[in-house]
Amino acid sequence: MSVRQDMQDEDFKALQQRRSAKAREREHGELRAKHGDSILRIVKELLGDDFTNNAKGTIAHPLPQLAPRIEDSVGLVAAYISLASARQLLTCCQSALGPRVHAEFYFDEKLYMGTFSFEQLDLAALANLAEKVEDRVLVAPASASGLVIVDYYAQGWTKSGTDFSVIAQGADLESAVKNCFSLQPSSTKGIR
Repeated sequence: MSVRQDMQDEDFKALQQRRSAKAREREHGELRAKHGDSILRIVKELLGDDFTNNAKGTIAHPLPQLAPRIEDSVGLVAAYISLASARQLLTCCQSALGPRVHAEFYFDEKLYMGTFSFEQLDLAALANLAEKVEDRVLVAPASASGLVIVDYYAQGWTKSGTDFSVIAQGADLESAVKNCFSLQPSSTKGIR
């Protein structure tokens, strides 16, 4: 292959990437226009309105390492737990991270909403948020590198009342909240 052909191939790939990014940006804009107001209303209802929302920003946090079976995921995992257990676990995590948890969060499937930044985030309320928007919430606390993932899935295959999973990933974060996960019932994966 000639140098000229290589350059043409690289130019074509770059053009494809730009077009793909523009299409994704356009799709996110359409989804945000269609669903954004209702999602923002839910966030304000459950978490208050003291936040900033960066809808156009890129996600600067690590992507989660989730296994096809959530209980096999990397990190500390409390899988298939109730709303009450998820809230209790997240309250414990908040206590371990400090009373004022400065954090950013974003949604998995509703990534078009961008990031939400809170100076004082109520971690326990994230379980209710995940349930209400029917999506996974990924939280990056400023005080410890890593992610807290609150997953909600109302599936027919889960035992009634066990629609939540909470995962902590990242060495700093896992170390800070390890005791919280060790308090979970033995039916969850807990500490590996």
